[in-house]
Amino acid sequence: MALLRTRRLGFHFFSPSSGDSTLYTAPAGTRAIVHEVVVAAGGAAGQVTVYVLPSGGTGTFWLFRRTLAADDVYVVPLQTVLEAGDALHVFSAVAGPLAWASGAQLDLPV
Repeated sequence: MALLRTRRLGFHFFSPSSGDSTLYTAPAGTRAIVHEVVVAAGGAAGQVTVYVLPSGGTGTFWLFRRTLAADDVYVVPLQTVLEAGDALHVFSAVAGPLAWASGAQLDLPV
């Protein structure tokens, strides 16, 4: 019987400009469980979107979309599973957003 190995993850980014950023991509041979995402607006108000782009790039699954006030912080509780190759993205309409996600990565037995 193969053992399943788990690793606690914390991944984050700070973007000095507006646009789309990949927060995390589940590596080959793994599955990740995202427990929560914390998003913080920079010094200006603007819309922040958190979504999953599945492996292969077909379809988009929106998890969170909200207009945040300047310096606002919002915790998005999730229990989202990312299969190998799935990517967690953050899109911001304004410069300077901060995003942090926590979860666990499962290394699948071969």
